[in-house]
Amino acid sequence: MEKYEFPDYTHLAKPNARYAMIGNIHGFFFNSQGVPLVTVGPHWTFFAGLNCFIFFLALIFIFVISPSVSNLNTVIGTVVFGFLMTNYLLAGLSNPGIPKSRVPDEGDLDPVDSEFQENYCKVCDVLMEEGTKHCEDCGVCIEELDHHCPWTSKCVGKGNLSYFYGFLLGILFTFIYIVVTLGLKTKYEHQ
Repeated sequence: MEKYEFPDYTHLAKPNARYAMIGNIHGFFFNSQGVPLVTVGPHWTFFAGLNCFIFFLALIFIFVISPSVSNLNTVIGTVVFGFLMTNYLLAGLSNPGIPKSRVPDEGDLDPVDSEFQENYCKVCDVLMEEGTKHCEDCGVCIEELDHHCPWTSKCVGKGNLSYFYGFLLGILFTFIYIVVTLGLKTKYEHQ
């Protein structure tokens, strides 16, 4: 898998800015190239709520339920919940793949050409490459848009897709861990 290269965002925020709106997405802590280090989407309440739920579930299992099973189970629980939370935070806070604004060069398609009209987003002022789509919820174009996910608070695209898949895998591992831990706890209580 090739590494995602962030585009130039200097048209959206000054380099080293602390905050700027990018469509409906909140961008925080821009680096010297104008790339937001943290982005939060318009559905941030879902993101915050699910973060709290996972965190409190992790605390209950790691500090209350797992110690009654075994120390190894507590360590496994810490790793599983850590993997889940890390991927969820990265999926929800990283740049989903917002393309840089680019006015077409003279060598590009003619502005009256139908192919140009199909590939140009007037809202974002972006000449969209293949796979880039505009999201009405986020108010921006997203490179390699997979879907808009309110649970991560924004779109899942080129910049955060691998973290989203890690989050889904983390949900599976967490579910298996919870079922096995509760089964072992019940078994030990009835012995």
